[in-house]
Amino acid sequence: MNTSNPASGNSSTIGEVCVEDGSIKKKILPVLYSLMFIASILMNSAAAWILSRQQSGANLIIYLKNIVAADLLTAVTLPVEVLTNVFSDNVHLAGIRCRFSAVIFYSSTYIGILFFGAISLDRYIKIVKPTRARFVKRRSFAIVASFAIWLSQLFISLPNTILTLYSPLENKTIRCTMMKSELGKQWHRYSVSTCMIIFWIVLVLLVISYFSISMKIYKSYQKLQQKIRRAQLRLYRNICCIVLVFCICFVPYHICRIPYLSSQFQTKSRRCRHGTLYLAKELTLVVATLNICMNPLIHFLLCKPFSVHDLCPKLGNKK
Repeated sequence: MNTSNPASGNSSTIGEVCVEDGSIKKKILPVLYSLMFIASILMNSAAAWILSRQQSGANLIIYLKNIVAADLLTAVTLPVEVLTNVFSDNVHLAGIRCRFSAVIFYSSTYIGILFFGAISLDRYIKIVKPTRARFVKRRSFAIVASFAIWLSQLFISLPNTILTLYSPLENKTIRCTMMKSELGKQWHRYSVSTCMIIFWIVLVLLVISYFSISMKIYKSYQKLQQKIRRAQLRLYRNICCIVLVFCICFVPYHICRIPYLSSQFQTKSRRCRHGTLYLAKELTLVVATLNICMNPLIHFLLCKPFSVHDLCPKLGNKK
């Protein structure tokens, strides 16, 4: 899951990667990542404090705590991303990023995505199919699922650290893929492809689950009073916000990631195309990273209306 890290410079070739304009990496990306780092640390720390005061009996609270932990883990890698973009010729920073920071960044991002899928499944079973798959609603299931999600990403990502064998000084490049052994390059492709498949599965699960929940609520409230119907409209608004934010943040990146992955190991004659795809991937990655700032807003600004329909327990109330 590591990514290449071309250095700055107009129409330059660093590490055999043609880059059109390094000013985006040196000037724009560091500012954006710095702002997101500050905002995400403050917002997710507040979210962690609020959730720490809640009992973990409800599966939703367990999943939300894990999402906050994953978001904070993503956030702490951003300073390294800032420094590598500013000092793009520093091979030591590039080595740290390739071996550790980028691996943690991508792993925690997909951990958060998987927990969003777990929440949508939990809400779907509880509301649409309350008499089926009751084991999904048990606290023990949420705990086991949480461990499974973290361990699965550890299994996928750890080899990306172990199989990055070479230092930037040894092969005179700051491309992460060039620091890997042949097995490391193969695992890189496998891990990226696996995580992309995970994302698209979770996206489909989110859309189907929340659409089914919306239809269930609509049918239940068709003949009820206007006050309840207003609450129903708030529910639809919140569901649309969750799915929309998820799509806006992650879909562009995962669409761009497909041609970028195939271009990483192409011949020299097509590496200028790889540089263009790299910049597109980096820009969409910024949008994807913005999700760690949006999640606290989704959880705590939009959870209050959800509590009307038992979709989100009221913070502060004991179950």
